[in-house]
Amino acid sequence: MKQSTIYMLVLWGLVFLSTPFDYLLEDKSFYNAYVFTSSIILLFIIFAWFISDARELGVKPSNGLKIGVILLAVIFVPYYLVKHKGWHRSFKSFVKFLAFLIPLILYELLFEYYYYNA
Repeated sequence: MKQSTIYMLVLWGLVFLSTPFDYLLEDKSFYNAYVFTSSIILLFIIFAWFISDARELGVKPSNGLKIGVILLAVIFVPYYLVKHKGWHRSFKSFVKFLAFLIPLILYELLFEYYYYNA
C-alpha cells in the first residue's frame, strides 16, 4: 500500500473517531482547545499526504505550494493534483476523494440527527 494511501486512511479514521467528540465536548470549557488541536492534527496529516504523494510522483513542490497547502488546502490540493497529475488522473483522484468524503458527511449527519433527536 502506498504511503499516501495510508495517510488518507489515517485522516479518514481520525475524522470518523473525532465526530462524536465534537458533540460530546460542545458545552465544555476546553472545547475551543479541542477544535484547535484537532484542526492542527488534520492539517498535519493533509500536509504529510501531500508531501508523500509528491515524492511518489517524483515532484519537488515549491515552497509557495507547501505554504498554500497548509493555509488553504481546499484550493491548493486540487491545484497540485491538476498541475502534477493532469486532468484525467486528477479527476480519478477527485473521485477517490469524494468516495472518502461522502461517507464522512453522511456519518456526521446521522450522528447529528441521533444526538439532537435522542
